Amino acid sequence: LHIKQGGFALKNFLVTNPGDLEEFFDLDKGEKLGEGGFGSVRKGRDKRTGSMCAVKSIRKSASEEVARMKEEIEIMRLLDHPNIVRFIESFEDGRCIYIALELCEGGELFKRICTAG
Repeated sequence: LHIKQGGFALKNFLVTNPGDLEEFFDLDKGEKLGEGGFGSVRKGRDKRTGSMCAVKSIRKSASEEVARMKEEIEIMRLLDHPNIVRFIESFEDGRCIYIALELCEGGELFKRICTAG
């Protein structure tokens, strides 16, 4: 596990982008990849690169969850490991906070572990 520090660390350059997520990403309005009490995860496509990603969103009305998501963003900005989902970018508007992440297909890890026994 490599934690980026000093120099040209990713954390020093990435900030939460204020504004419209859909200016940079097309979101799949169909089936959700996942859903929780305060947010969801959908498949997205980066308009700049054409690459697919997962976009996690959480409504700002859930203040405890917002604090957790902001902490998650800060942690993910620091981590760089092939076995950890890659952080791409984060956005914030008046209604939600969004995190664009590497898309990992194949279902939930927990379900796979339970199935394998």
